[in-house]
Amino acid sequence: RKSLQESLEAGNGNLFLEDVLIITAEEKNGNMRYYPIELWEREIDTFGKKIEQGTTETVGELDHPDSTIINLKNGSHIFRNVWWEGKNVKANIEILCAPGIKGNASGRILGSYLSNGLAVGFSTRGLGSLEQRGEIMEVQDDFSFLTCDAVSNPSNFGSWSKINESKQNIIHNQYSKVNNIITEILCSRGFCSCEIK
Repeated sequence: RKSLQESLEAGNGNLFLEDVLIITAEEKNGNMRYYPIELWEREIDTFGKKIEQGTTETVGELDHPDSTIINLKNGSHIFRNVWWEGKNVKANIEILCAPGIKGNASGRILGSYLSNGLAVGFSTRGLGSLEQRGEIMEVQDDFSFLTCDAVSNPSNFGSWSKINESKQNIIHNQYSKVNNIITEILCSRGFCSCEIK
């Protein structure tokens, strides 16, 4: 699993969210839908293979679109890893927020919310039929998982993520190092009147 620290040290510039809960199987969600675990096992296995292949099918968008197609110009994040913990599926997610070609507009918007301490939700997107079972709608075997988008109100309870304080400090420390290097260069050329600490 690639960490935020490793990303910063590599000079990537993108944010990494680790251990993000994206799916809980066999529990009623906020949309009153129920997903059997066998269905999610099949779909997550397929999605994991797409991650290994490095396809654009592992991109998520900022907000759920009306379309069932992943619109790459609205992509804000990439799934780097998914795994099971009991009935939960967790993920490591790279936010495309770096300047230049490493990031994009949607990724920078998402990254700005996270960097300002806000929690962002992640919500699955897929196609399939539903069958009424009492008060819930059970998702049927024809379901196909497309991706997971960044949203303001996820249907899966607990599918929120934010940068914790220690990770924010990593970012600030990284900028401090850059500022110190720039100050050193300027001072060595006579453009600095302050003492380097």
